[in-house]
Amino acid sequence: MKKIFKHILALPILGVAVLGLITSCSDWTEQEQLTIDQVDIQEQNPALYAQYSANLKAYKQSAHKQIIVWFDNTGSIAQGRVDNVTALPDSVDLVVMTSPDNLPDWQIEDMAQVRETKGTQFLLPFDFDQVKLKYDLWKADVDAANTAAHAKAIADAAALSEESGETVEPEAVEEIAIPTFENYLVDSLNVSVSLVNKYHYDGMAFSYKGKGINLMTSAEKAQYLNYHNLFIGIVNDWVTRQPNTTFVFQGYPQNLLMKDFLVNASLIVIPCRTESAESGLTYQAILASVEGVPTDRLAVQIETNSLDDTDLNTGYWNAGTVSALTGAAQWSASLHDGFTIAGLGIYNVNNDYYTTGLTYSTVRGAINIINPSTK
Repeated sequence: MKKIFKHILALPILGVAVLGLITSCSDWTEQEQLTIDQVDIQEQNPALYAQYSANLKAYKQSAHKQIIVWFDNTGSIAQGRVDNVTALPDSVDLVVMTSPDNLPDWQIEDMAQVRETKGTQFLLPFDFDQVKLKYDLWKADVDAANTAAHAKAIADAAALSEESGETVEPEAVEEIAIPTFENYLVDSLNVSVSLVNKYHYDGMAFSYKGKGINLMTSAEKAQYLNYHNLFIGIVNDWVTRQPNTTFVFQGYPQNLLMKDFLVNASLIVIPCRTESAESGLTYQAILASVEGVPTDRLAVQIETNSLDDTDLNTGYWNAGTVSALTGAAQWSASLHDGFTIAGLGIYNVNNDYYTTGLTYSTVRGAINIINPSTK
């Protein structure tokens, strides 16, 4: 971070006061949840924190490389600070909530607090590939149910025919209706837009990887173009209608046949979670730097280390010897020919909470690399 931390770090650290111990008189006595009061900087010195907050929000409005993280908020009950967005490093600019619906009150309050005091923005994800996968699975289940219903009707008719000695026609089956994917996609977006308004998200992160169409058959190409044009049309329409909201594109922009809407993107995040070296990041950025793509706002998405200590692939380079996040931050901070890295994406950011000494230590280190403090 920058000089906004100067006075905050000088404040004394206050201990945690445990209010009481609950003992059980019987094996069947229900335990009560302890209430813990933690005096933080905001309560200790409101005036100084207000100045810090103002400086922090001004910093996020200034020119710097943006930090966007994907936060796993699936828990309806906070099991610890790891589930609170308030524990994220203050310099995080954008937070994509991976489970954007059915937010409990405490999550809504956390988001509002972080937005108000730190200027952090919260985005709702809308992933074309995930919507398509969900639709295909649903359609397969419905098709199987309809097929089973027809088979049962035929079997029942055959049994009655054998019993009566007369031909019995199968009863008509009322099939479960399923909409076309086009209608399903539009309905899914409408639901997401309603969630943006319901939970006061600051914008959306649209994800679309796409494919090359050169090797497709005519039928495959026609269907692909239909889906592609529909999705991009939806995104473009949303961006046009919401000029004051934040828009992030995640995917491979070189696969887009229409790229005009990218000019409104705050970041174009390229998935690089499976890359294993800086050369892979460079290669993906070069592939993305085609005509029509604003090459001054590219970012790469990297994954944090796995919580499984034996997993030396997830979040690592060079067979577990180098942190992918640290390496990507160093690469992002460097100058490149033909494109500019405008930020860094961090997937599964929660995993980095569990570090020795300082929470989110790898993330904080990456932030300091990509946006070094002013000396």
